[in-house]
Amino acid sequence: MTSVMQLATTVAAVLIAASAIIFTVWTVREHRNADLVKIGISVLRVDPEKEKQISAAREWALNLIDVNAGGVKFSPEARAQLRREPLEYFSNAGDGNFEDEPAPPAPRQNRRYSH
Repeated sequence: MTSVMQLATTVAAVLIAASAIIFTVWTVREHRNADLVKIGISVLRVDPEKEKQISAAREWALNLIDVNAGGVKFSPEARAQLRREPLEYFSNAGDGNFEDEPAPPAPRQNRRYSH
């Protein structure tokens, strides 16, 4: 009976360890994908009219984002537009850097008026 308990404990420990490893690998991969998407966005933010050398990298950036954005794909129209024009993008990546972020509207105040 004790050997069955030991076997069950060992199997449970192996399953827990395997789950932890799988979760870690998945998390690292998702973080890498997010970083690659950020790289692609930074390339697309450059104005291709002002920086002619970036034109060839724009198609690469579009493909990079398509592959790493979790199934989100650019439409043919969006791809054509992003090859010609810079991406208008406001950063809110959670890094606390809101330099490009417009100021939020002032909150509305609920006022009670007495009659």
